[in-house]
Amino acid sequence: YLEYDNFWYFDKSKLHASATYDDWGVTDLVNLQKFVDNKESFLPNSVLHLRCVIQEFRHDITLPHATVIENTLFMDETFSDITFRVQNKEFKAHKIIVSNRAPLLLKKFRNSIYAKNVVDIDLFDADAFQELLRYIYTDEVQFTEDTHGEETAKMLLFITEMLQLPRLKKMCELSLISELFEENALEYLVLAEKNNAKTLKAFCMDVIVFKFSIIESTEKWYHFRDNNSDLVDAIKMSKAYQG
Repeated sequence: YLEYDNFWYFDKSKLHASATYDDWGVTDLVNLQKFVDNKESFLPNSVLHLRCVIQEFRHDITLPHATVIENTLFMDETFSDITFRVQNKEFKAHKIIVSNRAPLLLKKFRNSIYAKNVVDIDLFDADAFQELLRYIYTDEVQFTEDTHGEETAKMLLFITEMLQLPRLKKMCELSLISELFEENALEYLVLAEKNNAKTLKAFCMDVIVFKFSIIESTEKWYHFRDNNSDLVDAIKMSKAYQG
């Protein structure tokens, strides 16, 4: 934190490198003894003054309309007529539901389906495929520690672009946006560009421009700059536009 007059300023760029988003500033902020020992400085007239800067980024995050779904059969082998094998894990499913909710998934593996009703998929990992099926059956997806949330969202972003699932794609974007900070903004920007994730890209650009004075001095920026000339130009244009 930075002290100035009777105010406290919390600036992550001034903190020790080991600080995290969960703990920076908190220890001093809630340390009652520090208030007591410095009452005249921090509590003039017994009043605590806090000042913070809030930067708001606004973009359209509306989810596309949901279609009718059958959520009672998710992970239920009853009447299943197709098996997906992903990373040596089997997922039983129902062709009529999958074909209705994700038609390109069956079309992509049509020959294997007609031959034996077993589909071997090596493009996805098992966690991501399970969440894909959860979405197909329930219109929901879980990005948690149990499902390796962040990595699953990244993988699903690729899957949704390939299978043309705009609603699930937006869910993935929103999940990644909730994890977006200056440390991963460049990585997420590249991911968004590769998968045509326009909402995620817009938020990444905002964070990068807002925190550019910090980001431009990192090793990640040097690597990004040398390998993504088009995105670097876009960042420069955005900086110039925002002044």
